[in-house]
Amino acid sequence: MEFPREMPGTASPETAKSAARRRAADTEQRDAPRRICRVSAMVQALGQAPQAGRTVDLGPAGVAVLIPRALKAGSACRVSFKLYLHGALQHISADAEVSNSVFLSTSVRVGLRFTSLDEQTRGKLSAFVR
Repeated sequence: MEFPREMPGTASPETAKSAARRRAADTEQRDAPRRICRVSAMVQALGQAPQAGRTVDLGPAGVAVLIPRALKAGSACRVSFKLYLHGALQHISADAEVSNSVFLSTSVRVGLRFTSLDEQTRGKLSAFVR
């Protein structure tokens, strides 16, 4: 008697890897590229105390930050950080909307989508990503 190589309803390891990649690509919601960047940041949701944190990555459309407490998805906030760009330290401050919060062991990773970014600041962030 010969046994099948795979149990019915199971996938081979290669197929499982391909499916995981496909799911990751399907869930990607960013509309612009980002670059890994670890700098100090300050996030303040409307009506709440500011939270000091660190950026994870950023781009011209948004930034991910690690902060101590979660923010409600859809809430408005202001994020500020500094980047070394074009030979000088650039202060970036922008209004943003919380897109998601992911709880980690010691902090919360919060995705922020910029809502009002002037063209000069957007240009600085685009240059940083390139």
